[in-house]
Amino acid sequence: MVHSQLRRNRSVVNLVNLVNLTRFPSELTGAALTLLALEGIIDYMRSCIANGKAILSLLGLLCVQSVNLCAGTLSATAMFTDTQVSPGVYQYDLTLNDTGTTTIGTFWFAWIPGDGFMTVTPTAIQSPSGWTEIITNGGAIQWVDSGVLGQGSSQSGFEFNSTLTPSQLEDPSVIPTDPVATSFVYIGAPFGDPGFQLVATPAQAPVPEPATILLTALGIGFAGISRKLSSRLLLSSR
Repeated sequence: MVHSQLRRNRSVVNLVNLVNLTRFPSELTGAALTLLALEGIIDYMRSCIANGKAILSLLGLLCVQSVNLCAGTLSATAMFTDTQVSPGVYQYDLTLNDTGTTTIGTFWFAWIPGDGFMTVTPTAIQSPSGWTEIITNGGAIQWVDSGVLGQGSSQSGFEFNSTLTPSQLEDPSVIPTDPVATSFVYIGAPFGDPGFQLVATPAQAPVPEPATILLTALGIGFAGISRKLSSRLLLSSR
């Protein structure tokens, strides 16, 4: 800004000098007058260009900030439950939660770009309504929604069978820092955006409410008292 101001001041001075010298044509040749005029015009154009660049830079910064403010945040969590359906075989049911401000169109379980983490190929894969599944990388499952999972929504029904135990899903994968259940989601189609990495975790058993615990304790207590009273009555009747 300082340089542009100096250029503008110099161009103004040159133009003023040009006006003053044109009042005394006998003191200035035609060639000198032309050079002075050109110098003033060039300086003026330089100052305009410098100011224009500064304005464009400012507009670019404002545009970037506007995009950042309008852009949504992709975020998700996932949980799984397990049921042993036969000796050594477990059925897993996954629930995907959209915790961000965007939609989710792809859920890629036991996978990050370039690596699948399950060492055993899953079987009996089931998909929620509207979702389709494929096995990738030998041991990962990609689910893609024909629509999208809306912001703040949850979707269950992602199911598969595996000989991997629940604890093995939580163990480190081929990448030590990533558990086997590490997964990826995309806003829409796979690779359509940078995506978001998450880890599916075991669903926590519901914690009983205090009132339920109290009623259970009272029931056990009354049952114990009833047994004692029954025993005493039997003894006394003999």
